[in-house]
Amino acid sequence: PDIRKSILALDLEALDPDQVAALLRHVPQEEELELLKAFGGDVSSLGTPERFFLEISTIPRYKERLEALQLLHSFEDRCTEVRAQLEAQRKGLAAIEGSARLRRLLEHVLAC
Repeated sequence: PDIRKSILALDLEALDPDQVAALLRHVPQEEELELLKAFGGDVSSLGTPERFFLEISTIPRYKERLEALQLLHSFEDRCTEVRAQLEAQRKGLAAIEGSARLRRLLEHVLAC
């Protein structure tokens, strides 16, 4: 797939979570991008990584887009985890509210 187009479109289908993580691990430094942009020679004489970095240097907010893709990939799993935690808290609160023993204990403590 055309990685540049996939990143620009935030296409979850084209880039899986492992690919996004790999791209994030290899985000070029600003100095590297500036050197490549200043390169005046034949682009075909550059190595594959340099040509790739030159291509992605035209993507606005490249790193932020990758981070957004990473978040979008993990969003459903995170929601599931939060829902499970909320359900556990809800059950715990229901147990506290329905506890006759706790009610008697509080009545005794507050009466003193």
